[in-house]
Amino acid sequence: MFHQQTLIAEALPTVRNLLKQYERPTDWLATLTADTHNFIVRVPLVGAFSAGKSSLLNALIGTPIFATNIDPETAVPAEISHAHSESFTGCLPDGRKIALSCEDVLQNQLAMLKPSGWVDITLPLPQLAAISHLRLVDMPGWDSGMEGHTKAIDGYAARSLAYCVVVSADEGSLRESIRLALTELAVHNLPLIAIINKADKKPPEDVDAIARNVAAEIQTVTGKPPLRVIKVSARKNDISELSSALMDLEHLAEPLFTQAVTTPFINHLGTLKGYLETLTNRDDLDSEKISAAIANIETEIALFETQLRNETQALDARVAPVLGKILRRVQSALEGQLSSLSNTAAHGGDINSALGATIRLAVTQGFEEDFNPEMRRYFDRVADAIPHSIEARINLPQQDQGTAVAKNLFIASSPMLAKLALKIPGIGPVVAAAITAVAALLAVFGAGQGTREVQAAEQLEQIRQNILNDVIPRAVEQTQMAMTPALHERIAEAKSNIEASVQVQRQERTAALERLRTDLAQGQEAHQKKCAQYRIDLATVSDIITRF
Repeated sequence: MFHQQTLIAEALPTVRNLLKQYERPTDWLATLTADTHNFIVRVPLVGAFSAGKSSLLNALIGTPIFATNIDPETAVPAEISHAHSESFTGCLPDGRKIALSCEDVLQNQLAMLKPSGWVDITLPLPQLAAISHLRLVDMPGWDSGMEGHTKAIDGYAARSLAYCVVVSADEGSLRESIRLALTELAVHNLPLIAIINKADKKPPEDVDAIARNVAAEIQTVTGKPPLRVIKVSARKNDISELSSALMDLEHLAEPLFTQAVTTPFINHLGTLKGYLETLTNRDDLDSEKISAAIANIETEIALFETQLRNETQALDARVAPVLGKILRRVQSALEGQLSSLSNTAAHGGDINSALGATIRLAVTQGFEEDFNPEMRRYFDRVADAIPHSIEARINLPQQDQGTAVAKNLFIASSPMLAKLALKIPGIGPVVAAAITAVAALLAVFGAGQGTREVQAAEQLEQIRQNILNDVIPRAVEQTQMAMTPALHERIAEAKSNIEASVQVQRQERTAALERLRTDLAQGQEAHQKKCAQYRIDLATVSDIITRF
């Protein structure tokens, strides 16, 4: 366990007893306890079909577990991590679990998990124990269409430490599907490890050239070089560089734990500390002053709610112009792909995936560059309106630029905004709506068009005009219809979470004052006796906080 994991695990029984003793909320303890004892970060291995992702994991494990000859239609993600016992479990989004065997996974008998399930595998292997905080994910090929693409990004980007991009030395460069997906992943700012697999099939100098080429391609697409570029051969069991790269990621898990688990824990302790400080009555309050303090809290809360409502209405009013910017991005991006889309359709190809990838990228960039700045300004204005009587209990989020992990997560540093990290949401439903709406228009191109010489200039121009005047406008329209409620819902969720957290802080402050009033009503001598215990418990909480 990390040092801070150990500290939290040791402190939890004491904290739990104090919360029960003072009848304070304990609902947050279950999640924090689970995160402390079972902290995992996911690392998906992604790439084209036949890049050798499954073979690579088989080589790392030392025995064949993953099927290596499956087709795109049957692949599901498989997550693998260390545990003290071996298990194979099928997981469904509704929480149902299906017992599986190693043979089920090896033979790809996983139809019951389609379309959105995954396999969870745990193995008691030393090579996995060395990277015990990582959960490696064998993803379907990125060229498997929009479903695989959506799983790879919507399902994993927000909860992953990094991505490993597997490229076959046979190909020597990134496929267009990988290039498009990496462009979108760049917005999430996740570290990338480039893995050149099947290195045994080329002379060493050729593999070195391929590695340099792939690294340059990744830097061009994402704007930064990969964290590592490694060369391996699953077939020859030459994976020493993979083990080294995974250890590098394992070392990044500790700062991620600090932000994801330690910070919320300390904030909850801060709330308990404030409660105990009130009970010690350092401000020498009497019953009349307590009543005045409670009344002041209620007045400030009422004013805050009015200001929060006004700020939320102002943000809601910004949805239309912000959405207009995002839609212009979508239209411009699609028009920029017009020639490629037209040629694909003219040759009988399926343009759904290209349309979807282009829309995804434009919408993702729009969220990051157009919508999230509005949300940040909203948080800043809300911060200015937080009641003085409870603001000492709340710390608004600051984006730590100190580590790559911090940049990825924008984790809020208080319970109030812990659920409001400005991450890019899953936008699969938006793309699905747009693609569904244009499916009928796309059908006119037909898979057999390529055999009817549709490459003729006049026919190609007709397809081009159809895409420009029918398909793209319909896709933009459907993107607008899908995104309008999504943006308003995001704002409503932010407002609701802020209100809920402020109310929790109000209740904590008021409860402490009411308990203090009850103590004082029992007489000064009785109160002083209780204060002795309050000071002991306050010192205990303060000591736990200082350990971090």
